[in-house]
Amino acid sequence: MKKGRQEGLPTFGGFSGDRLRIDRIIDRLDVTGDLVERADLGSELVRAVSRYEDTFERTLRPRLASIHR
Repeated sequence: MKKGRQEGLPTFGGFSGDRLRIDRIIDRLDVTGDLVERADLGSELVRAVSRYEDTFERTLRPRLASIHR
């Protein structure tokens, strides 16, 4: 697994686990040539990123915006 992908980025508690899951999927996509596995990983990546982004948009962004006011 690639090290340092998360270095320098803020951690967001439970969101960090989701982000690490996304990174693991991407790392696996980088090394597999099996088309069925790539398709499964691609689907899983879309779900994981959608969940991460939706949660961030609905929860963290409003809170961060209120802090900076």
